[in-house]
Amino acid sequence: MSGSRHAVKPEETARWVFNRIADVYAARPAYPRELIDALAALCPGGRSIGDLGAGTGNIALPLAERGFEVVAVEPAELMLEQLRDAAVSRGLAVRTVHAAAEALPLEKESLGLAVIADALHFLDVERVAKELLRVLARRGALAVVTVELG
Repeated sequence: MSGSRHAVKPEETARWVFNRIADVYAARPAYPRELIDALAALCPGGRSIGDLGAGTGNIALPLAERGFEVVAVEPAELMLEQLRDAAVSRGLAVRTVHAAAEALPLEKESLGLAVIADALHFLDVERVAKELLRVLARRGALAVVTVELG
């Protein structure tokens, strides 16, 4: 499995395919408002939301606009830079973390909601599950978002 995504560390910037497409990723359509509404309803008041595989912020930014404390975790540094720039330009406080979802540098029980949007197929699900058990607060929620074209 040495050629898989799981063998690539976040600090190996040149090996992350999403660093190579970061400049065009903003062309991706935004998620519908109804999805953001549904995600917001899942988070207990006062808890942080973790966006795992946050990309350029298509989930993190709209949730931050609603006043949530958002932690955007992204292994592709160039995507994370775009997310940071977008947050600053909109006056939003989004905590950005350069890391993989399989090794979250987050406190135990620090998230009320974890969101994995269009990224599950890139993750080592077993390792991520262990991390989620550690970082999700008691009665926290996990939302997995997938997209069907058609």
